[in-house]
Amino acid sequence: MPSQKLSWPPSTGSCCSVMQGQTAADIRTLSPEEAKDILEEALAALTQEAHLEQLKAATLECNAIEDPLAQHVAKMGKVLPMVRSMLLVALARHGITEEALMPIVLQLRTHAEGNAEMVQKVTRLMGFLEGQFA
Repeated sequence: MPSQKLSWPPSTGSCCSVMQGQTAADIRTLSPEEAKDILEEALAALTQEAHLEQLKAATLECNAIEDPLAQHVAKMGKVLPMVRSMLLVALARHGITEEALMPIVLQLRTHAEGNAEMVQKVTRLMGFLEGQFA
């Protein structure tokens, strides 16, 4: 059997996206208007009273853990998946998948550059992803 030579990093896409089965070419580029719409819809979904209550309850549960590292791990394991799930439901009409969510969020950050209002909203969105809901 001939041996195969593996190259690292893979030649297409990033190593993370390849492991998820999606290359950078598979994730579409957002227009500035679409970026604004997605950002508005994402924040509208996350700031619904029912969602805020769920997120705050999960965060309080995680904050009860005394060890800071264990607390952080608990938030990443409990709160972050809740936020991602809420975003995926809210943004489904845009065709955003689990694999594309974080690259899309990074595009939102890029589109926000130079736009103070969008920067503020992207900062708030990133706060949700980090477990900060104030």
